[in-house]
Amino acid sequence: MQFVEQPIAHSDDLQVLRQHIEQHLSWLEILGVVGESQSLLAVKDTSNCGLCVAFGSEADLAYYLLTIGKGTSKQEPSCKERGPVCRG
Repeated sequence: MQFVEQPIAHSDDLQVLRQHIEQHLSWLEILGVVGESQSLLAVKDTSNCGLCVAFGSEADLAYYLLTIGKGTSKQEPSCKERGPVCRG
């Protein structure tokens, strides 16, 4: 049986996810990779008053976008741009 190290493939997946966010979801600010047993890409959601979340896959990201009511990749204004009362 041949052993294949999964973290390498997962690392590539996170790089693709990072590029997608940087290119299409500029309102998500990349914070970096976190986690030991499973690496996750941590981001700050500037459209939700700085909420910090982490994704392990594009499916995680898609689920998050649907959960917060943003099923598209349009650029969202930051809390600062929306004014003193942020309602995410």
